[in-house]
Amino acid sequence: MAFLIPSESGKYRLVQFVPAPPPLHVPFGPALALGCVLALFGIVMSWHVARPIRALKLSVERFGQGDLAQRSSIDRRDEIGDLSRTFNRMADQISGIVERERGLVRSVAHEVRGPLTRMKLLLERLRENRDTTGTLYRLDSEIAALGHIPDTLLNLARIETGNFESNPEKTDFALFLQDLLDRFDPVTAKLGIPIESRLEGIEDRQFRIDTAVLERAIENVIDNALRHSPPGTKVVLDAQIASGTIELTVRDFGPGVPDEDREAIFRPFFRSDRSRNRGTGGVGLGLAIAKASVIALGGTIDATNAVPGLCVTIRIPVNETTDE
Repeated sequence: MAFLIPSESGKYRLVQFVPAPPPLHVPFGPALALGCVLALFGIVMSWHVARPIRALKLSVERFGQGDLAQRSSIDRRDEIGDLSRTFNRMADQISGIVERERGLVRSVAHEVRGPLTRMKLLLERLRENRDTTGTLYRLDSEIAALGHIPDTLLNLARIETGNFESNPEKTDFALFLQDLLDRFDPVTAKLGIPIESRLEGIEDRQFRIDTAVLERAIENVIDNALRHSPPGTKVVLDAQIASGTIELTVRDFGPGVPDEDREAIFRPFFRSDRSRNRGTGGVGLGLAIAKASVIALGGTIDATNAVPGLCVTIRIPVNETTDE
């Protein structure tokens, strides 16, 4: 390449030849190494981003197909990790809602079975023309109790969400208990297991209490005692009132439960197979519903072995009222 450079006077000319630059040449080895590094970087980034997204997608699909126990195991401190934790929280909430709905359906089925059984026995009495007037009265009482079950269970379901509202009413407590015990007459007659009540000291005592909820608790405890009572024994109901607290104890003379199971028997669907076996026909909901009912009333419930048998104690704080 040549350049022509004139002098200031224009008399002379300078011709300068500049050699052309050599062609750019990159060695093959370093170029290949650079390409491999870039490719490897792309693969690593793809694995780092795409793999957890595919795993999260699989978890969402399985959860959507009904596997409510499915959760994402991704634990990262980036947006993908945040998305994984958000999915897990959503799955926990949905699983809880579904389980509560399932539990409510099971509870309804369990609660309806008792009144329907007693109604069936009362209808048998009517067919045999035995004590028609009294049987019709008790049949009407069972129908009324059956109608209260859905509202009561819905109220109990609201306990978990903190939306439960108690509806106390003035109640003659001794009459309330006696009426409740009378409903079990057809069952106790068929089983040959009487219920012995000790209600001394509570006659003509009136309290403001949500009888519908308390009824659920006592009925389930008595039903549990009857199912685990051997033929020829009895169930004892004792009621006492002291220091603004009603204390009810229901004792059977069955096998009792192991000491390590005395708290677990109040959990839904728990059955102590070593003592109170599956042959009794229970589904493990009665005492769980009883506990929820008692808690709704601000009370406590516990169980102790009576040797023989099991003794369940309910304590409910109450306010006594007068006829004024």
